Amino acid sequence: MIACTLALITVFHGFAEPPNDVLTNVAAVLSAVDQKEFGKRFELTAQALTPFGAKCPWDVLAVEDDSGAITMLRNQAPTNPPIISGDIVLVRGYVDLSQFAPSCARVSKIEHIRREKPPQSRQATASDIFAGKYDSRLVNIKGIVRDAFFDDVDSQFCVLVIDSCGGRINAVVPSKDIDHKRLDGLINAEVSISGLCLKTVSGIRRMNGRHIRVNDIKDITVLQTAKDSLFDTQNLEDLRTMSATDIANLGRRRVFGKVLAVWNRNNVLLKHAEKDIVRVELANGLSPAYGDRIEAVGFPETDLYFINLSRSVWKALKPTRDGLEPAEETSASRLLFDSAGQRQVQASYHGRAIRIRGTVRSVPSALDNGERIIVDDGGVNVPI
Repeated sequence: MIACTLALITVFHGFAEPPNDVLTNVAAVLSAVDQKEFGKRFELTAQALTPFGAKCPWDVLAVEDDSGAITMLRNQAPTNPPIISGDIVLVRGYVDLSQFAPSCARVSKIEHIRREKPPQSRQATASDIFAGKYDSRLVNIKGIVRDAFFDDVDSQFCVLVIDSCGGRINAVVPSKDIDHKRLDGLINAEVSISGLCLKTVSGIRRMNGRHIRVNDIKDITVLQTAKDSLFDTQNLEDLRTMSATDIANLGRRRVFGKVLAVWNRNNVLLKHAEKDIVRVELANGLSPAYGDRIEAVGFPETDLYFINLSRSVWKALKPTRDGLEPAEETSASRLLFDSAGQRQVQASYHGRAIRIRGTVRSVPSALDNGERIIVDDGGVNVPI
């Protein structure tokens, strides 16, 4: 009879008390993670700061209680009902190894207790976040979007570079409701962004450092649209007297001219101002075609041979097409070796139309998106 009564009391209150050696608040879990107490278990009731459900792309769960806030890795199947920001949850887990940090708190089970309003975001600047004041907290930051691009490693996300009070911080946003036009339209706009401040990344972008994770595009409010067009910037001049560091700090520059080549859908070789050859890496959208006349704006970089533009946007110029230069007959040996037979790429051919002849040794495969063949020209295999 006593055993039955105790069981009923436990069910009535919802959850049994955890053992004495189990951590029961966020501060204790943070300390155990910091001390690398691997295997140490925790069971705590806290408020969820991030959603957790079948449609949520994040692989972390952030929670807070009266003692602090923490972001934990999760490997549990979605809960029913799905957890949303503000919910009170019971979280069980343990301190574990992590490939992205010396140690982490890993969730093994989440149980939904009740719905509550999400906590208010804290007003912050980039310098506040980099100082560690708001790790694992919901923050709101205002600033100018200096760059915006789709993640080239994980297409589920895009990245906004926010200039806030002189400091720059990245905001990572799910890309499911964002197209190229909308993303480009955010550049140079003044915005207000709400999201979770993360100390480290849990995925591929290991060098991102402290950044903001935004749950939804709805958490970004445009306070003022861009005053100037992206194309209202300086032309790319002769930068050969500048160092690589000076070039990287220039900010956006503009190029214009004829497209000499397009490959991998987002790489363009452009003859700028009828003289300089510039490789343009496109950030978003469709690519131009061979022979098109375009204007492109991007960030100057150098590979120590040429000036290139990265994360660029482009538009067509009128007339949109230009005459194509005749191709010069040459050979792979002439392109890749010197007169003594030593390997030496002939850079003078950079940006010039050529024709080579040979035997096809391989055909396109699914691994290279069906865009590459190998041609044997006199014993030299050339990827095309």
